[in-house]
Amino acid sequence: MDHPFVCHNTKCNHNMLWQGLNLCRMQETDTSRSFGNCMILLDRELTLEEIARMWGMSRQAIHQQFEKIMKKLTRRVQISPTVKHELKLQLENVQEI
Repeated sequence: MDHPFVCHNTKCNHNMLWQGLNLCRMQETDTSRSFGNCMILLDRELTLEEIARMWGMSRQAIHQQFEKIMKKLTRRVQISPTVKHELKLQLENVQEI
């Protein structure tokens, strides 16, 4: 079911299709309309397939970008081995979905 208000303001950085992402093939999908394109209204985690469809990218490309971001974060922030292990387990769970 579509959210009663679907935001088409791509200049808002809360919009799932925010123009600042610099992705050329972004498109609204049934999933994005279900939360009004607004990540603040998102009530569940999105799967890699859902994000890939919205952003016009492959599931693998989304996964690679996520890994790249995590590497940058772990270099800049001291993360305990326990937390790092938990993040790795969560990433593996996402891959299985």
